[in-house]
Order: sequence, then C-alpha cells, then structure tokens
Amino acid sequence: MSRADLGGIVSPVSNVLLPRSVRLALWLSTDAPAERIATAVQGSDEPHRLLTRDGTWDLASLIAEVQSSVLTVAALLPVPGDVAAVPRAQDQYHAGTPDPVTAGECLLLGGRERHLIAVPDVQQFGSEWDFGHVVTWHVAQVDEWETAFHGAIGSLAEAESQLRTGLTHATSTIMDLELGMWRPEVKDGIAQLRDARLTDEDLPSITPRRLAALSLAVRLKAIAELALEDTSGGGAVNVWQADQSRAALLEVLRVARRAIAAATYARIER
Repeated sequence: MSRADLGGIVSPVSNVLLPRSVRLALWLSTDAPAERIATAVQGSDEPHRLLTRDGTWDLASLIAEVQSSVLTVAALLPVPGDVAAVPRAQDQYHAGTPDPVTAGECLLLGGRERHLIAVPDVQQFGSEWDFGHVVTWHVAQVDEWETAFHGAIGSLAEAESQLRTGLTHATSTIMDLELGMWRPEVKDGIAQLRDARLTDEDLPSITPRRLAALSLAVRLKAIAELALEDTSGGGAVNVWQADQSRAALLEVLRVARRAIAAATYARIER
C-alpha cells in the first residue's frame, strides 16, 4: 500500500501527509467561505459526502452549518493502543460508521448544545498508477470531549516542549542505528524530511506558532514511520536493537500525533 492510500493529502514537500481531519480542522478555525474550505479539503478527491442521522450532505453544506454553530474544533489521530481523548458516540445511526481508530483520524466539533465527531471513510478506486479517492464522512453526536482532550493531549505549549524532546529522541535513535544497513530510499527520505516544511498553498492562514508546531510534528511523524518501516524490515543490527529502536520510535510517533492534535485545536470566534 502506498502512502497515498492512507487517506492524507500530500504536501509538495517530501510527501508529508496531512490527514483530511487535520486539514479540515485547520480550515474550520478560519473565516474562509464554506466553498473555499470544501475545495481545499477535498483536493484531488471526488466531492466528499457526509452521512448524518438526518441524511446525506455535501461537505460545503455541513461546513456552512458548522460555521454558524460550532465553538471549538480539533482533530485526533488515534491508533490501536493510543485512543486518548476519543469520545464515546451517542448515536450509532448508521451500520457502516467507521471506528476512529480504524480510520486513524477523526474531527471533533463542539457547540453550545451538542458535540460531534466526524470520521472519514476513504475508499480508493482505479489502478495503482491512476487512482482517486471517494470520501464519506460519518457524523455522530458524542459526549462532551474538550475536558478529555485537554487532559490527554495538553496545550500547544506542552506539545512544543514534547516535540523538542521527541526530536532529540528521534535523532538519537536514528544515529544509533547502522545507517549503512538501511535501504537507500529510506536514508534519502529521512534526509529530505529533516528539512521539510509545510508549504502547501492550500493550507489556511494560521498563527506562526501553530504552523511551526504542526510542521515539526508531521515531519517527526513521517521520519519515525520511515524508520519503523526499515527497522521492521531488517535495518537494525540485531533483535535487541530492533526492539529498542522500535520502542523509541513508537514514543516519538505518539508525541507527534498528539502534537498535531494540539496544533489543530481552536476556539472559534466569529
């Protein structure tokens, strides 16, 4: 499976992936028109659909409704073993509602009277060389999520501190491995990602602080994922080293995922 299959939208810089939930959360924190947000989030996808208990909507319609009623927004990137802050759905209105952990991402919306979760179901079509994506967002009402989010994810300042530590750990782990044994494409990919920045023209205008944290977090996430692929494939010298490296890189991934979530949280003032 290629990285494009994973449901993110590829930045021009070193194939850094931005999950759709992250992109949508960032755009919803701005005052951009609904159609502009929908265009940016959909990218090269087919037009997104949304399934709610009230029926099927297009993305722009839901965005317009969100802009009039939502007060807070955030994205999460849960994985098996790390489901911190994922709220409990109150209405499983649709038999095909995907699990946020299976999807690897979700969008959280908070209002005065209700809280929502939107989980994208991404289906690829076409061939390996010429493909597209059909995306259906499943929207359900959930329990109040902000308290758990702040408790598990923390503030942007806390994320920045953990990212600095994560960068040190990632660098140390990678340097401790015998790089000569790594596949050339992995070494080249990590070298490119070290200096990568989010320069995607479809990113909204957010504060430099949020952008810097997000850029470092997605870069760390991509580096750790590449390194994990190679340690799993025999890049480490022995089993002990592979286990030690894998544990360290998984912790870097956890920090990166939570930092991305922290960077997406916004209280909307309109």
